[in-house]
Amino acid sequence: MSRGAAALALALALAVTACGRIDFEPRTDGDASGCGHTFCDDFDRAGPVEAGWTSIETTGGTLALDPAGAVSAPNGLLATVPFPLTGDVFLGEALPAITQSVHLTFDLDLEATTPGAEMDLVQLRWTDPAPCTAFGYFFVRDSTGPLVMQETYGDCGTANQNDDLPAAEGFHHVDLVVTAGAVGTAALQVAIDGTVVVDKQVDHAIPPSPLELRLGCPGTRDTTAEWRVRYDNVVVDVR
Repeated sequence: MSRGAAALALALALAVTACGRIDFEPRTDGDASGCGHTFCDDFDRAGPVEAGWTSIETTGGTLALDPAGAVSAPNGLLATVPFPLTGDVFLGEALPAITQSVHLTFDLDLEATTPGAEMDLVQLRWTDPAPCTAFGYFFVRDSTGPLVMQETYGDCGTANQNDDLPAAEGFHHVDLVVTAGAVGTAALQVAIDGTVVVDKQVDHAIPPSPLELRLGCPGTRDTTAEWRVRYDNVVVDVR
């Protein structure tokens, strides 16, 4: 896929998502079918926080519906990671197998920026990544400071690769489009607040595999203080 074609694909994906978000219905019953996407959550419910998700992990902190940190009222999601670390904290959603592409979009506000700490904020994981032992695309607050898109590959050639992403304080709207296929057609695009910041072919084949979305703080190390991360308006389309 050429860079121009990839940019066009991302623009079309952004347009589709924008239309979907105009009619975004609250998921008070944990049913994603009403929003017209593979999965979605705007957190605009009374509770519980994990309604509609496959799993929840809170050994390393708390997850709460948060009226103070919402892009779309009344609620967003607040993940709090205390210090010292005791584990991970995230919502998990099992997704169908990717055969063509996956488009993930969400709003993100990283409140704390402790120097030297590293935290996974969103993980899109391949659950059957053969021939790799691990495969995914992770949004990470890197230990060197910036927010990065981490291409995560285990035991299958080139190791993890990071692309820096612009992210000042406050909420940002994030779009990720991954196109499946062999080397030469497999592609990765990331947009922040509607501006394409990563647009490239990747040097690994992207295999057909069931996926898992982890939202919260599913990987954390070297923190020296409490962290708070806010999310809203999560939408996933798997094709």
